[in-house]
Amino acid sequence: MCKKLTYKNILFLGDITGRLGRSVVRDLLEIIKNKNFKSKEIVELDADLEVLKNIDFYMANCENASGGFGLTKKNYEDLCDFGLQALTGGNHIWDKSEIYNYIHNATNIVCPINSSNKLPGLREQFFNIENYKLAVLSVLGRTFMPPVNSFWEILPEKIEKIKKVTPNILIDFHAEATAEKVCFARWASDMEVSCVLGTHTHVQTADEQIINNKTAYITDVGFCGAKNSIIGMDYESSYKKLSLGIASKNSVVKKGTALANGVIVTINMETGCAIKISRLKFIKKYNIEDNNMNKES
Repeated sequence: MCKKLTYKNILFLGDITGRLGRSVVRDLLEIIKNKNFKSKEIVELDADLEVLKNIDFYMANCENASGGFGLTKKNYEDLCDFGLQALTGGNHIWDKSEIYNYIHNATNIVCPINSSNKLPGLREQFFNIENYKLAVLSVLGRTFMPPVNSFWEILPEKIEKIKKVTPNILIDFHAEATAEKVCFARWASDMEVSCVLGTHTHVQTADEQIINNKTAYITDVGFCGAKNSIIGMDYESSYKKLSLGIASKNSVVKKGTALANGVIVTINMETGCAIKISRLKFIKKYNIEDNNMNKES
């Protein structure tokens, strides 16, 4: 770990999914902040501990945090109380209707920049990391995804404006297709974006890298939720939907072993260049429903 004061470590956690996802994120952040890495409650912690001991900023994708689809106000407030300083959305961020009542005051949430302008929420946000600013954007992919505006047309002008404020730009690219993610990252790196972190598929990939000595990239960060599940959902409903074509509502798994996936990115905040990216995996068992977590799914 570089100890230069201009180098800051950002923890980004993949899609938080349901109650188990919120529980494991809460407990992981508590362990990190207390540096309690030898806790007997930990089943597995695979991460660069030297960097993990010195996290400067905490963030996650939150679009699946409430029952697997959307985000309630109570869950938003809980995630902020856990210590998450920025929350990115995706195509499901507006699924809970109550978000329309509180999102105008939810300054930690960053909604997709290329979604309809008729949908509420901030499309960019600047967060302070000590004396530096980090710009955070959420971008929706277009391949095998619901129709959205073209990020190819929107982003160049937006990034140029942001760079007048800060060189530090982190993008959550919420997309399905691997080729689109890789191509987007190369394109964004040419525009000197600091980070392109893929979300949406809930399966962590092993291709973390620094592109052009500038941009930290991973195709998918993974997710936070039930380890023994179908990307957070129960097997039976997923089986009926996928194998039989039966319209079955997915049911988020609420108890059992939980997994948290994430990445830690180190950025030189003076130049906006990422110098390191490493993956994180944290596993903890929840044998009964978490009584310390509010009962929303």
